[in-house]
Amino acid sequence: MNKVQEIIEIKRKLKDLRNDYWFTDVFLTLNWWFLLFLTIVPWLIWWKLVDKNRFVSISIYGCLISI
Repeated sequence: MNKVQEIIEIKRKLKDLRNDYWFTDVFLTLNWWFLLFLTIVPWLIWWKLVDKNRFVSISIYGCLISI
């Protein structure tokens, strides 16, 4: 087996190990749920509180500020 094939095989094994780690130690843990909550809830609160008549101008302003 040449070096390129070995590197490809090692990269595949590393990818599999990372996926196994993520599914067993990260996915659906308390921290994962907490971060999901912190990602979604502010958007829902913002959507409830934003003035729908000025939505386009507020969104454009936000996009321009983020640049």
